[in-house]
Amino acid sequence: MLLKLEDNRNLEVIIKSVKEQLRQIPNRGFNYGLLRYLTKDENIKNNLNNQPQSQIKFNYLGQLDFTPADSLILGLAKESTGDNRSLQGKRQYLIEINSWISENQLQFTWNYSRNIHNQTTIENLAQTYINNLTYLINHCQSPESKGYTPSDFKAANLNQGQLDKFMSKIKKRK
Repeated sequence: MLLKLEDNRNLEVIIKSVKEQLRQIPNRGFNYGLLRYLTKDENIKNNLNNQPQSQIKFNYLGQLDFTPADSLILGLAKESTGDNRSLQGKRQYLIEINSWISENQLQFTWNYSRNIHNQTTIENLAQTYINNLTYLINHCQSPESKGYTPSDFKAANLNQGQLDKFMSKIKKRK
């Protein structure tokens, strides 16, 4: 998906913009693959196939170690599974970031070609990513964070400015 950010350095405005864009994607994007790869409509197929290719793939895999107490599954193996593709295969993305939750911690793997990027470049990028993610989480958890957007109150049919004004009035009454 392609998210458009306004030229704005206000984190709250950026978060609200991204939240609204994500909520506008029908069925959370589930139908995209069906539409792109299985449609018989040549116009749709050509339009989707001619979109610019992303250079970074981000894949959130979910919580991987959740098992019910009465489950026969013992959990995830601690050993590495090794490479998930042939080292001789052609890379589709310059950088692939996979993330998941395991043992109540957010985990990441960064896959890249050492023929294109230096290890220190990727390590610095990953550290910057972690720093920004930590900053974002801290912001969202702060009591001052105002995260409501129009999609939170669809029936009200308000734009962001109207909603902010209304929330400000409510806050003053407290």
